[in-house]
Amino acid sequence: MTFSSLVVLFTICSFAGWVFESLHSIIRKRKWERRGFLYGPVCPIYGFGVVGVVLVFMMIGHIFSVELTWWQVFLVSFFGSMLLEYPTSYLLERWFHAYWWDYSNLPLNLHGRISVPTACVFGAGGWLAVYVIYPWWLTVDAALPPLAIEIAAYVIIILLTIDATLTVSALTDFQKIVDMADETFNERAGEITDKVISGPAAVSAAMGKIAQLGESEEDEQTEEKRIEFVRKRISSGIGQLGVFRASALRRVKGFRGTPRSEMLDQLVSLLKKRK
Repeated sequence: MTFSSLVVLFTICSFAGWVFESLHSIIRKRKWERRGFLYGPVCPIYGFGVVGVVLVFMMIGHIFSVELTWWQVFLVSFFGSMLLEYPTSYLLERWFHAYWWDYSNLPLNLHGRISVPTACVFGAGGWLAVYVIYPWWLTVDAALPPLAIEIAAYVIIILLTIDATLTVSALTDFQKIVDMADETFNERAGEITDKVISGPAAVSAAMGKIAQLGESEEDEQTEEKRIEFVRKRISSGIGQLGVFRASALRRVKGFRGTPRSEMLDQLVSLLKKRK
């Protein structure tokens, strides 16, 4: 199987994974939700999973001249899904302070990133990939002109690269909005402190600015004022992202790893209701 053929297989399985996630969401929540990290109708982690299992199956057959049994395929897919999902979730959270799936409500889960029940589902998916999808794709691949497969692979790579670039750009812009809101508050709070220190005459004006920053009583804690100020700044910034970039935020499940996680969850939840 050529690299181009694997790229096309990867895309087909990524699309199938997106369909599965969408149907699962409709059945559970009685409504359709945007699924996946990218804009397009693909969930790449499914594509990587299927291609990974197929490559392991092919490699073992080529090197050892033996075929894995059905339960061995299941175990490879079971543990392979964990090795794929955990670092993916961890890295996405480190980069964007966000996560796109959470298994915290399932038994035998680890930090909400992986769980035994979902790994069992992926184990069954691996069996399906090796004994159904892979043989089917070999037949299709042999029937199609090699040039058509290569052209399709190049087009797919270009589209996925553009999609990933736009998605990362949108999430990065959102992080910049959060950081700028925090910095703006710190700068204004510093100005207020300087004026208070400069003399009694400036105290009245300073307290007026504090009230504007937090729109709350003067005796509220600084952190409460900061959260209120940052919330308004971020909410305003989200409105300026545009429909296309804002859709990247709608696909986020939630936020972790930042003191603003709860507030960001609330803002994105409101954003999802606007659509």
